[in-house]
Amino acid sequence: MSAGVAPRANWFVALPVRIEHLENRVPPPPRSFRRFCPEDLHATIAFLGASGETLAVRAFEALPDALGLAVSVHLGAVVPMGRPSAYSALSALV
Repeated sequence: MSAGVAPRANWFVALPVRIEHLENRVPPPPRSFRRFCPEDLHATIAFLGASGETLAVRAFEALPDALGLAVSVHLGAVVPMGRPSAYSALSALV
């Protein structure tokens, strides 16, 4: 990548998540990580990668209305996300 050129944004489809007392339900992250603010917690439905805005908008428009319904879930194991040799995020599986 040449200097001054930003990488393409990754797009994903996600649903907002509200979890009461999250800090008591998952282990603390390593020191080099920070938790999302509660308002930013989400469940990823589809990772679209660097698809571009046009294709991402088409994916959003294709979502069924049922995705807006409230559901109850249970959190599973916390797993690394990204490259196995240098993961960039941790995620609690649903």
